[in-house]
Amino acid sequence: MTFKGPDGLNVLIATENKACGRQVQSMLRAMGIGELTEVFDLSHAILQLSHGGKIFSLVICDFLGQDGHLKLMKFVRNEQKLFPADTPVICIGALWTPDSIKAAHAGGVSAMLKLPVTDKDLGRVLSMLRQKAVVAPKPFPATETLPPQRGTTLDPAVINTRPKSEITGLEVIDEEHKLFFFHLSMLNKAIKEWQGGGEVENTLAVFRKFIAMHFSHEESLMESFPYSSRQVHKSSHDELNERLREDSAQAKGDAGKYARLASFLYEWMIDHISGFDQKMVAALRLHVLEAAKTDRLAAQTATVVHTAFTLAMKIPVLSLRLDMDWSNTNQRSLNAKIGDIFERMTNLMVLAESRIRSFGCNDHQLALLQEIQKAVAANAEVMVVSATKQLIHYGKSIVAGVHGLPLGIGTAINFQLSSVMELVSVAGGIDAISESSRAFVDRARDLVDSIVAMEKGSSVALADHGTIDAGMMKHV
Repeated sequence: MTFKGPDGLNVLIATENKACGRQVQSMLRAMGIGELTEVFDLSHAILQLSHGGKIFSLVICDFLGQDGHLKLMKFVRNEQKLFPADTPVICIGALWTPDSIKAAHAGGVSAMLKLPVTDKDLGRVLSMLRQKAVVAPKPFPATETLPPQRGTTLDPAVINTRPKSEITGLEVIDEEHKLFFFHLSMLNKAIKEWQGGGEVENTLAVFRKFIAMHFSHEESLMESFPYSSRQVHKSSHDELNERLREDSAQAKGDAGKYARLASFLYEWMIDHISGFDQKMVAALRLHVLEAAKTDRLAAQTATVVHTAFTLAMKIPVLSLRLDMDWSNTNQRSLNAKIGDIFERMTNLMVLAESRIRSFGCNDHQLALLQEIQKAVAANAEVMVVSATKQLIHYGKSIVAGVHGLPLGIGTAINFQLSSVMELVSVAGGIDAISESSRAFVDRARDLVDSIVAMEKGSSVALADHGTIDAGMMKHV
């Protein structure tokens, strides 16, 4: 092999997964390797190797589709004549099966790494390549199904690590990917602290609710512009939901099965982001850029609409966090964030609709606006439930005597109830919200009535003892 070390090293990075490529670049630069050339597909990789004017001493690639890495190996090892045929090639993949490792080894891959890659992993491989060692990852057990495979259990420390490959470049989607791995780490924690399975089942139920919400957001985006891969992307979502339904039912009471399910979810998500989500976001960006080239006003309207859409998608995510954390400090903070986002979103909606009336809009913007309008009503109901739960939580503590009977509590708690009813109005009225949401509102009303009655009763008692002027009672 011609690999000598960092000094004078000239590296070609050929990764279809751009996030993976950026991560590798960052690691190599931290190691003092600065001569880097990056391409994003097989044809450009071969073009660089054959006509780029550089002699590369190391090639790092991902699968470049399904088997692009093997075609690249065939070119490097057998077809080109410009540089040594034994030039080291490192291949990075999310899923290595016994067959894929065997194929890569037969094709002449020098080292194989599994996502997520760390600087320690890469440094170890580079060190071993200097010693002319072939490095392969530990394969998944062979099964009759395609990867990601059932029966695999990853190291819990890996599951708790958020991979760099989650990045798509679209804030609302990237934030939800971060939350996916957060929920996964919480599931893994519940499995490790196994106490009969109840906590695991509850954690998984919240996780599944989040996954369904995330998929709905992605599918709304795909519906908003012409996207040829929409159906196959949605099918991937449907397949995971079905798999989750089946495996969740089968895993009940079995910590080992839950651990294998957590491992599967980790591997599935890494593969899904690089195989589907990054392509979806790239197509969306291209569509928006092409539309913006022809009209500056359209570009400005697109910015307003996309910002509103991003905010609309954040509210149900924050609401899910509210359901998971009942500490008063976090409740106040999350409710404040939801209120701020809702206000900003509705202001942007007014601005967007004004611009569209004046300047028009394209089909993509119209589709997004329709999704936002649906989200406004849905998010209003989410906020109804959140605000009502907070009111009930506080009202119960008043009735139980935790805070005594604060002066003016009737006026204050009636004001909170009026805020709830304003949100109900935004959601379309009491008949438009779900039965469970109406139940929360009814409970809040009953509590408010009880607290007001308690306050009046207390005031009457004080008047009877001469503590307050009876003439003031009409103002209570």
